[in-house]
Amino acid sequence: MTQRARFALLGLVAGLLVGCGGTSDLDRVRGYFEDVDAVYRSADPQFRAADDTFRKFAGGGLKGKVAEFELRRAELDIEQVRQQVAALVPPVQAGRLHELVIRAYELNVLMAAETRQLAAFVPRADSIVKRVDKARRKLRKELGAAGGLERQSRALRTYARRVTRLRSELAALQAPPALAAARRTQLDVMSSTRKLTLQLVRAIGRQDKPTIERLLNRFASAGDPNPDRARWQKGGIAAYRQRIVDIDRAAADVTAERARVIQAVG
Repeated sequence: MTQRARFALLGLVAGLLVGCGGTSDLDRVRGYFEDVDAVYRSADPQFRAADDTFRKFAGGGLKGKVAEFELRRAELDIEQVRQQVAALVPPVQAGRLHELVIRAYELNVLMAAETRQLAAFVPRADSIVKRVDKARRKLRKELGAAGGLERQSRALRTYARRVTRLRSELAALQAPPALAAARRTQLDVMSSTRKLTLQLVRAIGRQDKPTIERLLNRFASAGDPNPDRARWQKGGIAAYRQRIVDIDRAAADVTAERARVIQAVG
């Protein structure tokens, strides 16, 4: 089901209620339904634009700064509609229904925000781990070249500085909730790599050959500080699917409560 289909579930369809006028409970509830539907209908262009943005992003048609801008605009459009609905004053009979409708919109806003965070985080994080991988390949080449321990020590110190700098870049990025754990794992790996590198530099400075040999073996056998970059995308997909489930449940709650209200006042 698409983003557009989810929004369509939030119209309350005032025409389902029929009455003879006056100020009965039925009339007050019908008036509330009409108000919600009026907001929904007036926001139709915004919903269509947001849906088009999400489709393009999911299909790879939006990237970089353009994707971030368009997704942020979609997020703000949905939030604006949520605020309009939240400003409505429901009758007592529809109080719970009003809360559920707002919750459904909030979940759509949240999904839009997380999608925008994903668009901003993944390319930057991917660039960082690629640069770490490049630095590590350069270090391996320099360690394998002739030149003695002093040259190796310089190469290791340079590598440690690069890892430290790149780790700081990654730490400064705001990860969407679904990728927070993967980001933390990557930061921990980079910290361990830097620690091992500096231990090796100090051992070289002491000319402690047994320790140098042991640390070089550890360094060679340690996993690269470059995780499966597909993890970022997998985490984003998992979060999106969970948000879809949450929105479906919220929409079902709205439908059930609407039916209860109609039965109570009809």
